[in-house]
Amino acid sequence: MKKWHEDLISLGVVLFFSFLASYVLPYAHHLFDDSYWLFSLGLPTIFFSLLLFILCIALIQKEQKWNNKGNLIRRIGLSNFSIKDFCVASGIFLLLVVLTILVNFFLEKLGGISMKNAADNAITIKNLGPNKYSVYLYISGVLLTAIIEEVFWRGYLLPRQKKRIGDKAWILNGLLWGLSHLFAYNPLKIAVFAFGYPFIAHKFNNIWYTIIFHLIINGYVSFLFLRNLGYLS
Repeated sequence: MKKWHEDLISLGVVLFFSFLASYVLPYAHHLFDDSYWLFSLGLPTIFFSLLLFILCIALIQKEQKWNNKGNLIRRIGLSNFSIKDFCVASGIFLLLVVLTILVNFFLEKLGGISMKNAADNAITIKNLGPNKYSVYLYISGVLLTAIIEEVFWRGYLLPRQKKRIGDKAWILNGLLWGLSHLFAYNPLKIAVFAFGYPFIAHKFNNIWYTIIFHLIINGYVSFLFLRNLGYLS
């Protein structure tokens, strides 16, 4: 199988998971009793994340037959953590945050464009689960997703794209990552981070920094969701 076929299949799997998590599972409580906890968002999110991780490792194994943990770590961009690089990357991340705030403000407040996410209507107290344990599962799933997404998109896929189209591969990577979130998020709302994450990973050849930044953003988004649902005061 040609390598681009493998990438196409893997991207298709990611889109399929995104569709299930964003549209199918949130409404599954209409088919079952509301307390049918297996269809709360937490457990499926964790399951899909682990499945994507297994897919990623299997593809890397097929790609280069790595035979030790060190080779795998280097392949997915988990290089040595540099405090100096992290400080520079943090500055870029803060700039991304400011740009996102400005984009949201100008489009929504001044441009009259709705910045509402598709997931805003899907996530309710019912489909999060009947108790706080399901909420903890949801938070765990969201945080785990941040790590697995970086391993797949920036650790596995970005280096392959760089070999084919060069140093501008981060633009394609960001575009595809943004498309994979269309089912859940307003594309305009996440556009800055869609291109910011792969740019940082490309510039520093390291995904430690994007994992940390992605965890921060996902944690903040989870906080907003749970606060709006009344779980947090």
